[in-house]
Amino acid sequence: MKIYNTLKNKTEKINHAQKIGIYVCGITPYTECHLGHAMSALIYDVLIRYLRWRGKEVTYVSNYTDIDDKIISMAAKLKVDPLQLAEKNISIWEEQQKALGLIKPTVRPRVTKEIPAIISSIIKIIKNGNAYETEDGAVYYRVKSYEKYGNLSGRKLEEMNQNDEQGTGKKHPFDFALWKPLKHGEPFWNSPWGNGRPGWHIECSAMSQKYLGDSFEIHGGGTDLIFPHHENEIAQAYSSGAKEFAKIWMHNGMLLVNNKKMSKSLGNYISVEIALKKWDVNSLRFFVLSAGYRQPTNFSEEAILNADNSIQKIKKIIANNMVFLEQKALDTNIDIEDSYIQEFIEVMNDDFNTPKALAIIFKLVNKINNGQLTILHKQQLLKTALVLLNCMGFNLDNMTKETTINIKKLNKLAKNFNLEPADNHASIINQLILLRNHKRISKDFQIADKIRDDLMKIGVILEDNESETTWMINRKY
Repeated sequence: MKIYNTLKNKTEKINHAQKIGIYVCGITPYTECHLGHAMSALIYDVLIRYLRWRGKEVTYVSNYTDIDDKIISMAAKLKVDPLQLAEKNISIWEEQQKALGLIKPTVRPRVTKEIPAIISSIIKIIKNGNAYETEDGAVYYRVKSYEKYGNLSGRKLEEMNQNDEQGTGKKHPFDFALWKPLKHGEPFWNSPWGNGRPGWHIECSAMSQKYLGDSFEIHGGGTDLIFPHHENEIAQAYSSGAKEFAKIWMHNGMLLVNNKKMSKSLGNYISVEIALKKWDVNSLRFFVLSAGYRQPTNFSEEAILNADNSIQKIKKIIANNMVFLEQKALDTNIDIEDSYIQEFIEVMNDDFNTPKALAIIFKLVNKINNGQLTILHKQQLLKTALVLLNCMGFNLDNMTKETTINIKKLNKLAKNFNLEPADNHASIINQLILLRNHKRISKDFQIADKIRDDLMKIGVILEDNESETTWMINRKY
């Protein structure tokens, strides 16, 4: 599998070994999560699902930055304890992740629980000459000490003023804080430099090294983290002894609203809470995966509606054909359609091309609806579709549910039109549709309309289009 590596500006093969380490920067829980957070989480969720489906043993680490300037500022505004505010928002996000169908990370470290590891990393950086302590108890990373600084972002030193890192004793404007001295009313921890708390950037490099080692396969996050966060992580890791650190730096594009990044600070966001109330989780997942992961994605009601329409079509076809997987007379050892599987693997291996992967699933699902297929072929296609949808994390329970149609009523209806009875509802309905089509061709619209109306009375809705008639089960029955 190839993934675009921001550090090298090209796609590179990931390690073909069975064990793969992935670190993804998690949220800073100073307020509610929005759809942009969900989009990033869904992208890496599908990547990890796919790698595991392909037989890889993935160790997935994603953190919570549960102490930060933003948390402290919001807590002061709300007049609450910063750590309690973070805990509350983490608990909410945990439940939302379940609702979104996100797999749990192998390890979910929290900064406040990892202070010893962070301090240890800072000590190594100071010892190696890449950081310095100030008189007020701060520790700053000396950016000029790392000659490759700027390789990830492509920036020059004169463009790297760390504006949020002002403090007494800072030697250069682009140096950044590894440890911040205690301020009145803030949470603090003991350290060799006095009471205080870690800087933002050191947290992720220390935690990723602790749980994945000095060298691992993929470090992920949004493009907004390339500079300064990920640039600083690389410098810190090498300065603390890592020889390679993350091999591939994978970045997802931002979710935009009117071509501006969806963010809390701009106030142009849709919360995950609202999104889950308004839209089906499968539709949200489809919306995210229908865009290339590296590209910015513009959010709109129309885009979500298009995703929902696509999901509803897939759900309808699969639910209405699930009966074929229950056929007792057929061989239970149903093979999958290998050609679709191989095509799916090929596009996913090509820089995680989820839009093309969805197109393959759509082609597969549409073929299931072909009335000329044998039951065995339908079974094979259905099983293949379910395998691929499951690989991409879609909620199959939601997708395969169908309301049972009374088989006795259907057979009675078939008998009224001189058709032979059958053991499953799909076979009877398809016979009735075929008869209705013949009646429409012969302009016997009275009988054609009666078939449609009688089916509707027992919960089957027919839909006519230019090329075919499809059917769905009315969920009210």
